[in-house]
Amino acid sequence: MQNSASRTRAGQNNNPMQFKHIILSLFSVCLIFPLFAQQEMGLYFMNDSWQSNKLNPAFFPQDKKLIIGLPGIHSNAFISNFTPNDILEKGDDGRNILNANRIIDQLEEVNTLRENYAIETISIGYKTGALQISLSHGFNFNGYTTYPKTLPELVWEGNSQFIGQDVAFGPSLELSGYHEIALGLGYNISPNVTIAGKIKYLSGAGNISTEREALSLFTDPDSYELNLNSDFLLNSSGFLDYSGLLDFQVDVDLPGIITDGFFSSNTGLAFDLGFHAKFDKLELSASVLDIGQIDWKENPENYSLTGTRSFPGLDALQSLLEDSTSIGSVLDTLESIYEPETTLNEYTTKLPLRAYFGLGYQLNETWKVGGTFYFENYRDETFIAAALGLQGKLADWLTVGANYSYRNETYDNLGINALLSFGPAQVLLATDNVLAPLQLGNSYSANARIGLNLAFGAAKAQHWDEVEQTDDFFNN
Repeated sequence: MQNSASRTRAGQNNNPMQFKHIILSLFSVCLIFPLFAQQEMGLYFMNDSWQSNKLNPAFFPQDKKLIIGLPGIHSNAFISNFTPNDILEKGDDGRNILNANRIIDQLEEVNTLRENYAIETISIGYKTGALQISLSHGFNFNGYTTYPKTLPELVWEGNSQFIGQDVAFGPSLELSGYHEIALGLGYNISPNVTIAGKIKYLSGAGNISTEREALSLFTDPDSYELNLNSDFLLNSSGFLDYSGLLDFQVDVDLPGIITDGFFSSNTGLAFDLGFHAKFDKLELSASVLDIGQIDWKENPENYSLTGTRSFPGLDALQSLLEDSTSIGSVLDTLESIYEPETTLNEYTTKLPLRAYFGLGYQLNETWKVGGTFYFENYRDETFIAAALGLQGKLADWLTVGANYSYRNETYDNLGINALLSFGPAQVLLATDNVLAPLQLGNSYSANARIGLNLAFGAAKAQHWDEVEQTDDFFNN
């Protein structure tokens, strides 16, 4: 993508690694999967599907004994304050280019980009009597950044607008990819109540994350002296190729990190807990997910900027600010005079802590209604979502559902989902925003899941600790 503002910058250094490329890199990485969009509201209503076990380990298909989960994908993306159509324009060659001025016009004081992407490779679930057991593997990629409006303003419009002001511009960032091997156990403590948990071994493939984010710049109105106040720490393991303050590359190659990062020195543990109860027509459920962290030990690198530095004698600054054809940021000058301190210390990151609470009511043999509340705490921020849903079992081979949700401060999220069965084969299709594919350029968020299963049933037990007719094990 080409920055439209950069086309007017005459007489400046055309080094492609100027400071503006830092923010362009952040945007590019966080939008690496722009067609998709961690919360899943519709899937939580589909608690008789195998994939819903990922949201609550107490969920298990009611009339199945053995489930084999085949490869599937899930993605959840969100961008605040602007959509692709708000910031793109057609260039002279007909290609889309990034319009920096449009981005800045749409921004609020603090802005967010998020992406959660999961590749589920294989899983298995088995239920016998009151006990249910599961084992699974998957790969997760989490992308997150919050940044103040002043950061793109400094990068694309320069600091002349902030003469005499102390401008904070530090971003908060985390990109993380890791393998997850999970062992789950569930138990029916009564005919209607199931409790369950999972322990998950984590192997980190790569990470970039800020641990401290304080950066501010002051430009003296008389001498144009720059003062940089900083308490900034960036950690990396695997994703960052650093050669200088403004000379680095963020390398997130999903196929490579999925295959190469399976057995790394970056390890961690996480836990899931779940509860599910049915009382006549009423259904209650709750879960807490990803209580854990990853310790990054493989080739760790840390880059810190601390203290206050003043930069007098920038001869080009006066003419730069007076040159109407030059609107670039003098932050480019920092490359030659302020390199961060580099260390090789191990560090730790926490997973996003998530929780679901669900309530359902069976209207009749076909239809069920319900509500779901979602809570997430990540990097000292709280994210919430809520949904109302309707689900119907229209035939033995077809279950469908629809839901309306408030998520990511947006209210136009209409989701649909379907579980189709063809003999032992099952296909799950789910999205929390069915309109997003129809209006990609105008959507703030998107969400999709595709899952494939082989499900083998057994005759339903009359009592919670009995399984009848074991010779019907492979009958649906």
